[in-house]
Amino acid sequence: MELRVRNYRTIPMQLEVELELPVGWKASPETLRLTVPPNQDGAGSFTLSIPENWDRAKPRVAVAADVVADGEYLGEIAEGVVDLQFGA
Repeated sequence: MELRVRNYRTIPMQLEVELELPVGWKASPETLRLTVPPNQDGAGSFTLSIPENWDRAKPRVAVAADVVADGEYLGEIAEGVVDLQFGA
């Protein structure tokens, strides 16, 4: 899963991001740390592990990003949807 961010500030921005995932899911890294230069875009990646016994009736799952920018907690300010495709 890729996280994308835009820094509108005139100085570099230090980010720490953790994903709020369904019970049993894991993200690696647990905390993504990245520096985004001023007035530029940045990106970082998470690898998600989903339990083998995940309910196939739930192929679409919301995920939130819990964000700290320059030491200030901003909360769950970003979200995305994960669409799961199950093999045969």
